[in-house]
Amino acid sequence: MTTDALGNPDAVKVPLDPGANTELEGFGQRILERSRTVSGAFQGALGKARGHALRLSCILEHVWWAAQFARPPAPAAISANAMECAVGLMESYFLPMDERVFGDAIKAAAEKAEHRLAMHLKAERIDRFNARELRHAMGGSLRTAEEMDAAGGGRSYSRKTGAKIGDENLRKPEISREIRRAMEERAARTGITQDRVLREVSSLAFLDIAGAFAADGTLLPLN
Repeated sequence: MTTDALGNPDAVKVPLDPGANTELEGFGQRILERSRTVSGAFQGALGKARGHALRLSCILEHVWWAAQFARPPAPAAISANAMECAVGLMESYFLPMDERVFGDAIKAAAEKAEHRLAMHLKAERIDRFNARELRHAMGGSLRTAEEMDAAGGGRSYSRKTGAKIGDENLRKPEISREIRRAMEERAARTGITQDRVLREVSSLAFLDIAGAFAADGTLLPLN
């Protein structure tokens, strides 16, 4: 960071040297290929990985420069060595940690779409539908007939079999495990469980409303 003629902060552009640019482009291609096999939050994290590697390389370059005893001029470019180290950190540590945090990193996009389709058919109580209208309503990863067929495990969804296939999908172990995992995560995050909901409902159902009034019939203060 430098200052302009008026003393205001002025950003300094630090370009990539050719070797660093080649390393970053190679990392970007690997990330692109990987993102096609996953979905959800981890896919979003992969989309940001290239930018994170770029920022990390700049940080490393300046940390190395600042650590030198005889301070040379500030870096004029990001070196291939800095980019290689940044990419190595992303691939060996940060992205594997993303996989663990987001949980569904290894799930194929078709499997996630299958889960989403099954939940939609079940939630909306759909037993007949127009495939094109359904794809338009759902959007996302089910924009084409081929994507819907893949979500159905290779079977075409007809107007008459939507609810049946939805029920079949919900009985599949991998989908039921995913639903159970999501429900458990929500319960842990919110503190709301089935038992707690039942206790709250029962407390209202069996409430003695007379306890809210004094002997003379006036309403007691609420607290």
